Amino acid sequence: MVQQRMGQRSADLRAMSAVEAQSLTLVASRARILLLDFDGPVCDIFAEYPAPQIAQELVDLLEELGQPVAPALIGERDPLQVLRITGRLYSTTVLGKVDAAFRAAECAAAKTAIPTPGVDDVIESALATGRTLIVVSNNSREAVVAYLKSHSLLDSFEAVIGRYEGLNPELLKPDRHLLDLALEGDEAQRATCVLVGDSTTDIQAAQAAGVGSIGYANKPGKSEALTQVGADAVIRQMTELSTALRDAPRGW
Repeated sequence: MVQQRMGQRSADLRAMSAVEAQSLTLVASRARILLLDFDGPVCDIFAEYPAPQIAQELVDLLEELGQPVAPALIGERDPLQVLRITGRLYSTTVLGKVDAAFRAAECAAAKTAIPTPGVDDVIESALATGRTLIVVSNNSREAVVAYLKSHSLLDSFEAVIGRYEGLNPELLKPDRHLLDLALEGDEAQRATCVLVGDSTTDIQAAQAAGVGSIGYANKPGKSEALTQVGADAVIRQMTELSTALRDAPRGW
């Protein structure tokens, strides 16, 4: 089994171009602290409870609260964007109610979330090579913790940093706020810290915080977008990352 897994890891890296493999090796070698975004690198949280459905439910809630629906919210399919727009256009009280409903929906979605293929191997490889794992997510902390507990993964992570009650949505990624919380203001850690995320906002947040970044291109077109925004390396399978974590020389 071990030989089979090592063979798969080698095949994964051979599937990458030489330049991509070199970039990934360089980034992995600096990664003493591995920050994982949640939705994407760890699981598909909205696999069975789709994000567009939740977005519409949040807009419907505004109507139930007697609030006029802003034109910017009509047809919006991203619940995080609904939250951001609500924070900009509505009162703090309304924002609190919408965020509470969103956090409850995320906790429900976490129950049927589908694990990302290869993430278990990434976690195993990171821990086996002495790395620290932290989740840094725009999703609610309650939902992330619930998922990790249900999959017996919570103890693998030193910390879970997610959206919390009362947080201004403008402080979500691409802002650096959540990454700063993860690093507790320790500037010295940034040189050995790498964020793995599947969105351009993850890469932007990493750049703002002064940490490395690995883009996870889990859908067509993402590789180009993540590269253009400045990801230090891009992977298409999580097993490519676990291979690099095992094989890259450690530079810390």
